[in-house]
Amino acid sequence: MHRQRSKFSIFIVIVCALAPFVVLAQSADEVRAKIDARNTEIKRLEAEIQKYQDELKKTRKEITNISGAVSELSVTSKKLNTGITLTEKKIETAELRIIELNQEIERKGTELERSQNGLSSIVRALDERENVTGIELLLEHDDFSQFWSQVDSLLTLGDSLDSHIDELRAISRELAKNKNTREEEKGSLQTFRTDLSDQKKVADYNRTLKQELLDETKS
Repeated sequence: MHRQRSKFSIFIVIVCALAPFVVLAQSADEVRAKIDARNTEIKRLEAEIQKYQDELKKTRKEITNISGAVSELSVTSKKLNTGITLTEKKIETAELRIIELNQEIERKGTELERSQNGLSSIVRALDERENVTGIELLLEHDDFSQFWSQVDSLLTLGDSLDSHIDELRAISRELAKNKNTREEEKGSLQTFRTDLSDQKKVADYNRTLKQELLDETKS
């Protein structure tokens, strides 16, 4: 009876190690939905910038006076402002990706810990039965069905041991990959913030230049 309870406890540990993380998954789904929404917005803004770029090519060919130059600066201003919005969306996306990766790292860390605990339980169970011979195992049971059930349980534990070792390796690889990706996203985030600062300076200069031209037309 004690051995049966022990086997049942090991089974519970293994099941818990593989249990889904519902609350975390829901939060991850929300973050992913926000990322997808930002990516859709980024594509729209990129198409809008391309439209302004095409318009600028046409406008530059038609510049013959100050009015034409002001018109070009107006389109440039729209393009620059849209570029600023695009960079802001990229910053938001990078920040969300870092949150998503942090969640994944946390989830993988929990999986790793639970899998390690399950592995330890399996090793202990196998260690307890390591020195039991087939005859001794047979004598412990009243009939052959119980004996073969015990043998099957030991074989299952052996398979579970191999499975947990493979799982631990896979989780460790994913954990390392996610941590590397997170560092890359942090680097991209810093680049986007620098770009945003530069874009705002260019936009300010463009507004100043446009205003100077407008003032000149009024003179």
